[in-house]
Amino acid sequence: DAAGLEELAAVAGRSLARAHGRAPTVEGAPAAAAIAPRLRGQADALAAAWQRDAVDDAARLGADHAAFVDALAGDPLLGGAP
Repeated sequence: DAAGLEELAAVAGRSLARAHGRAPTVEGAPAAAAIAPRLRGQADALAAAWQRDAVDDAARLGADHAAFVDALAGDPLLGGAP
């Protein structure tokens, strides 16, 4: 359902942000120190950009899934008819 999907997205987003923040930079320092100043005052613009990307990706994902299902149906090795 929509609420569950929103919750999953929020948890995944926090996990990804935490992982990126803890990852080391080339110099070895935590990346959070390099990322935070670049995001200040831009949270809404960043969220809007991610939302646009997600909507664009959803259409491609649907088409990829349909192609995958069609490929499975015609592959006898995967249980489909030849």
